[in-house]
Amino acid sequence: MRARALLLVVACLVAAACSRQDAAWRQAEAAGTESGYQSYLDVYPDGLNAHEARRRLAVLRDDREWSRAERLGTPESYQRYLARYPDGARVQVARERLAVFLEPPPPEPEVPVAPAPDHWLQLGAFVGGEAAAEVAWQRLAAEHEEALRGLGHRVIRTPLDSGDLWRLFAGPVAAEEGESRCATIRSRGASCLLRAAQQVMNDVTR
Repeated sequence: MRARALLLVVACLVAAACSRQDAAWRQAEAAGTESGYQSYLDVYPDGLNAHEARRRLAVLRDDREWSRAERLGTPESYQRYLARYPDGARVQVARERLAVFLEPPPPEPEVPVAPAPDHWLQLGAFVGGEAAAEVAWQRLAAEHEEALRGLGHRVIRTPLDSGDLWRLFAGPVAAEEGESRCATIRSRGASCLLRAAQQVMNDVTR
């Protein structure tokens, strides 16, 4: 009788533990957040749903880092994504967009004026259409007022299989002046690449 009672107590404890674990999993699923799944794993690292919790947590973290990369639209942000998630869901897209920064610079505008300096500062590449690049220009022009003072800006559409990107350029400037301006911008933690224009700008959207 004593052994039977002991087995009954053990069975009740196991059932209670399973019930608590099920409740914790349902709570994590209902929240659907990184903190929710992490809280479940902190308490039940080897639980029945631990594998699924880790999978969903990885997806959420991948999504968060990708959103950050797209919002910043800089080569550094895409490199960061690739470094942190080499097997992430958007690796191919990140590589494609990173390659955009190595494309030829925009040509100079066709205008009936004296030749302009032949370099441009590439400040980013953005999704969301021309409007997203224009918003970025307003922000960057305010944050780097001295380095961008006196420069115009151009937004260039770059078609990609994964969707269009809109590259933002400021200029034109002479090479030496452009490098100096870029160095100032980079020293403040922002992205800036100096590009030499090779042909007349006839593909601009602004």
